[in-house]
Amino acid sequence: QWLISVALNLFRNAASTRSRRGRLLTVARGEAMHSDAAPPPDHLVTQEESRQRVRQAMDRMPEREQRLLMLLAEGYTYREIAGALGIHEASVGTLLARAKRLFRETYGDDAHAR
Repeated sequence: QWLISVALNLFRNAASTRSRRGRLLTVARGEAMHSDAAPPPDHLVTQEESRQRVRQAMDRMPEREQRLLMLLAEGYTYREIAGALGIHEASVGTLLARAKRLFRETYGDDAHAR
C-alpha cells in the first residue's frame, strides 16, 4: 500500500510541479527569495529515477487500472470512482485490489529489468 501511494504521488505531482515552477519562479523572484539548501544531487537522481519507473509501470497497465489508481490517489470515494468509470460501486474494491497488485508486479518487473 505504501509503495503504491508513494508511486502514485510521484507520478501525479511531476507534471504539476514543473508547471507551477515555470509560472512562479523567475530569475529576479528566485534571487530575491530565501530558500533551503538544495537537496544533494544523488537525492534528485534517485527521485527522478523513481518517477520514471512509476511512469513506465503505469504506462504498461491498462487504462482502466491506471484511472482507478489515479482516482484513488486523488482521494475520490468508491462511489465517486464508480461513477467516473461507469462501474458498480460494489466492484470498486475488488478492481482496486487487482490494479494495486498489477502495479506492484509491473513496478517490480521494471526493477528486475535494470
